[in-house]
Amino acid sequence: MTCVSEKVQYAVAPYKAGAQIAFLIRSGMADPALSEDSDLLAYGCSKESILRRIIEDADKEEERKRKKERKEKEKANLLKALILRRKHINQQELQTKEELRKKPEERESFEKKRLSIDNKIMKIIGNK
Repeated sequence: MTCVSEKVQYAVAPYKAGAQIAFLIRSGMADPALSEDSDLLAYGCSKESILRRIIEDADKEEERKRKKERKEKEKANLLKALILRRKHINQQELQTKEELRKKPEERESFEKKRLSIDNKIMKIIGNK
């Protein structure tokens, strides 16, 4: 589908079209214009008369913000889960302190788990 096939009148500007488009819109010879920048506003066109990528760009920016917020929330939730897991391991270790003294391999297991979680926490908060 093209302007020609749909019998839509159009004009091609020789260079910068902003002033020409603004004149056509303001004189009532053209309906809303499609533009990739906001030059038409400077020429006195109303924002309602300009169909622009601004709408698309704003939507994309909003989606980027939502994704960033989701990512930050996921990061915070993961960090919270890791911290809770770390607390749980500490509680387990305290509860079985006497038994761990008798079994060095279990103590090493707790230490490895704790170190692994500590490394993940540091990675998430950006220290590694």
